Amino acid sequence: MQRFVLQQNIKRFRALMAEEREARSLTTLRTLLTDAERNLALMDARDLGLFPLGPVQGPADRLRQRDREFARLFERAEENYLLVDPNPGLRLVDINEACAAATLTSRSEIVGERLFDVFPDNPEEPHADGVSNVFHSLRLVAETRKPHRMAIQRYDVRDAEGTWVTRYWRQVNQPIFSDAGDLVRILLQVEDVTDRVPIS
Repeated sequence: MQRFVLQQNIKRFRALMAEEREARSLTTLRTLLTDAERNLALMDARDLGLFPLGPVQGPADRLRQRDREFARLFERAEENYLLVDPNPGLRLVDINEACAAATLTSRSEIVGERLFDVFPDNPEEPHADGVSNVFHSLRLVAETRKPHRMAIQRYDVRDAEGTWVTRYWRQVNQPIFSDAGDLVRILLQVEDVTDRVPIS
């Protein structure tokens, strides 16, 4: 029921925004829409994973250990990589040290946790849409079985003290399949481009 209400609210807010001309009302509607989209993405990530009609991939353990070479490259890469399980919860399977440093996290503390529990939207930013945008990109990857390159995205992170730090990212999400052709992981490659984005 809650999912249905959120879906209906999103439709309503979008329709109202298309008709509204007053700036203050548009800002309020945008905030309500962002909040509803975030809550729906979190609900879907928790309950459905990336497959709203039921899982279509095989067991995650089909990801074979031939990936020793992949794991070695993943670990040593200078690029920032995360591996996500597409099943309900969207749990972090792994994150390389480069990405842990870039996102101000600790690999040992976040592996196995839900992606959006580790990386929530900044509650101090009313129009933060990182969670919903990343979720929609991951769902697109699952549905099309093709990589998806996201537009540059503001997605703030927390430092060791819990203070929010402004960050902008360029991100490519890529499916990883088992030998049977089942989607078993999604590889997220993220690049911190904060120093290249003019911040007003």
